[in-house]
Amino acid sequence: MGVAVTDRRKFLGLVGAGAALPFLPELAGAEVPRAASADWDMTWLGSVTGKHRAVFDTPGLDSGIPLLRACIWGPQWREVYGSGETTSAVLVLRAGGFAYAMDDATWDRFELAKETGLKLFHGASATPGNPVRAARTDVPERFRGFNLEQFMADGGVVLACNLTFSGQYVPRFQRAGNLTPEAAREEALSHLIPGVRLMPSGIWAVSCAQEAGCQHIHAS
Repeated sequence: MGVAVTDRRKFLGLVGAGAALPFLPELAGAEVPRAASADWDMTWLGSVTGKHRAVFDTPGLDSGIPLLRACIWGPQWREVYGSGETTSAVLVLRAGGFAYAMDDATWDRFELAKETGLKLFHGASATPGNPVRAARTDVPERFRGFNLEQFMADGGVVLACNLTFSGQYVPRFQRAGNLTPEAAREEALSHLIPGVRLMPSGIWAVSCAQEAGCQHIHAS
């Protein structure tokens, strides 16, 4: 998952501490079915086979609503047209929405809910941990299934922006642990939620999903 170790020094040099991120050109792809480099896990494309396909573009936390939208979309097709309807949903976490890709320990260590002022749409507390990682008993029962683990268990694909990861999260771990950039990246990678795949950038991931036939949906 993510950038190979041999390429990380060069990539970290490009993104620095993230100050230049708004000015970096997005990494573009032409042929998407097969990756020419082993640095990126593109096997998710093989699961985007549903009759109905959508990519949920998530650049913000938006009170937890992006997960709600991504989780209800497929069942709604089946509710309207019957159980035989097949769907493929791709969720792209980028910019401010990238925080959802990180595990409970990261949310608690860096107090991400407090930092972002996150308040969940259903009224449950945004702490402790990542509030949309898994089902929680303090969340109203009808909303408990709208989380990343359930989304992926149901066949959803979750992609995350490597530019945001490298420019905003790796430096956090580096400063907090007084680590080298390489060691900080390794530690940060260990805190990605299992099943989340890093892509070169969030915008690139969205465009790649669109080339695979997904309709673009603004999730936040």
